[in-house]
Amino acid sequence: MLLTFSVEDMTRNQIKNGGKASVICRIRELVRELKEGGMSDEAILKAIFSDKEYPSSVKMCYDRIILLVAENIQVRLSPMEMTLYELLLRHPDGISSDDLVLHWKELCSIYRFWSMRDDPAEVESIMESLCDESKVVLYSTVSRIKKRMKAAVGPFRAGEYCIKMDSGLYRIKAKLVE
Repeated sequence: MLLTFSVEDMTRNQIKNGGKASVICRIRELVRELKEGGMSDEAILKAIFSDKEYPSSVKMCYDRIILLVAENIQVRLSPMEMTLYELLLRHPDGISSDDLVLHWKELCSIYRFWSMRDDPAEVESIMESLCDESKVVLYSTVSRIKKRMKAAVGPFRAGEYCIKMDSGLYRIKAKLVE
């Protein structure tokens, strides 16, 4: 059975006048019908919180990322994490791990900004570790960001904000808001 549901189906007055319980009841009924129709919990959640309908966006400031669609939740990141995250937000088509070095000047500039370090040799040394052929620092940085996002918004919503490997490229679904 195919169901279509929108908040517009419920009157705004019903919600405003304390009818939240009846709206929640109706949503539960619809979810039950979807489950009876064979949809899994994950499929239902994906359909409800589709990023096509509600595009995720982030704002970067100081030592944190603000997840704008997720109730402005703030996630603290290290300067290295902020650098990688911002670089990938600036390149929505993705970057392969081998091509990080092709963005050397951009990486150094971003890191200098987030770390507030002025010594070019120190900045370059730290960025060399991120671009190193072993990829140890890159992998651990991606993993730490994923862990922080999951802790902030839960495993389901974290997917919108995490760095993911897709067709050999690192990408982030969320969009940067300046």
